[in-house]
Amino acid sequence: MEESYISLQPETIQSLDLLQKELDGAKIDFEQTISEAAENVPSNLDAYDLIFCLVAGVAGVVLNNSERVKELLQSVHDNASITNPKTLLGKLLRHTGDNMDKAPDMKVWIDRAGNKTNLPHRIMWGHDIFSLGKDNPFRLLINQYGVGRGLFQAIRHLVADTCSAQGLPIPGSSWFDYSKGDGQPLGNRLIDLCNKLNEEVGHAKGGAFDNPTFNKLFSIHMQDVAGKGLTFGLTKAYIFARNINDEIRITQLHLLSTFALFYGLFLWNAVKTGMPSINWIAFGSMIKLTAQLYIKSNRKTKQLQIITTEIVEANIQLERSIYRTSLGIISNDDPFLYVTDYYRENSNIASLIEYFEEGD
Repeated sequence: MEESYISLQPETIQSLDLLQKELDGAKIDFEQTISEAAENVPSNLDAYDLIFCLVAGVAGVVLNNSERVKELLQSVHDNASITNPKTLLGKLLRHTGDNMDKAPDMKVWIDRAGNKTNLPHRIMWGHDIFSLGKDNPFRLLINQYGVGRGLFQAIRHLVADTCSAQGLPIPGSSWFDYSKGDGQPLGNRLIDLCNKLNEEVGHAKGGAFDNPTFNKLFSIHMQDVAGKGLTFGLTKAYIFARNINDEIRITQLHLLSTFALFYGLFLWNAVKTGMPSINWIAFGSMIKLTAQLYIKSNRKTKQLQIITTEIVEANIQLERSIYRTSLGIISNDDPFLYVTDYYRENSNIASLIEYFEEGD
């Protein structure tokens, strides 16, 4: 392939000067565009962020596992379960006589099919807010007290039960019921799973009032809410103290601290008692934060795509400008022609000098 060589004639030099000015101007615009794009790129998490997220999560784990807090919340539930509560919280959460706790007698409860059962009553009757049967807590108490009072009573009964060690079954636990046939009480696959795990680690199966493994794996507790609340509060305080405004970074901080709480609690109890524990409040929060992070990141990606398109368009315009400017540049295919040009220019200069000297 033949090579071409740029001529150094005056018009060529002028064209090169013009091209240099075009490039200088384009460089300034390009740097400004890059600077604007950089401002739209979310801040990266630093080492302090990671350390604090771990600390906030561990703090939530400690509160979530505190025996003192557990006893305090249990006392709130116990006081709300008597006919004449003695504390303010007990009076606010009073729930004696509700059909959510209905039983033929004080020893045998009923399941959703109306059969007597020896399984934990909260799991088998009246406490699953997603139950599609007649034992749905809102349906039960609306039928018992009317719409207004029934809704209010159902809410405060459910809140009171989260304060107990047994907790509240996760919504949808009733969907795991199954019939054993022959008029036998209903079974529940979640309870079967817990009993199997109990046998593997040597724990007691529990009875009509309790199933320790179910309480850890498939129940919601007020202590879970408190643990998540502490982690959330500490993370918010950290964000405020460091004056962090980037929404993606803020979401990442909340997600990481919640992640530390959830898995920290899971592993702590797995090592300590041989049975892990699930904070469903933290689990739900992780799902929510992950969705938020995806939406915000996707929005930011689209913004950066727009900026990238602008840079590409600017580059195309630059190429066109360079092409137009380069049309005035003369080039030779034969390098020896530049020598000829050189001698011609020297001859012209010598003739011009001779002319002025003769004039003198």
